[in-house]
Amino acid sequence: MDSLAGYIATLCVGAAGQYLSQFLRPRVKIKYWQSHSFIYKIPRGQQGDPAPAPVIPRALPAANQAEPPAAPQHFFLLTQSVTIQNFGRELC
Repeated sequence: MDSLAGYIATLCVGAAGQYLSQFLRPRVKIKYWQSHSFIYKIPRGQQGDPAPAPVIPRALPAANQAEPPAAPQHFFLLTQSVTIQNFGRELC
């Protein structure tokens, strides 16, 4: 009977160890962050700009209507970058 108890104890310890090992296995741990973000201000009218659009005469606005806004003096260009890294022990 003692040998049967030893086999059962070994089986139980092995099953518990196998169950706990699934939590210790290597995992993928992906982290990401924004490494940079810049806004560039580009003045309008530099060389290389296309020819200005022809001016089309407009009707006078009514008394309760506002005039459309003028063209902006600058263009803004936004650039961003994202870095992704695996800190885990398993390959992605």
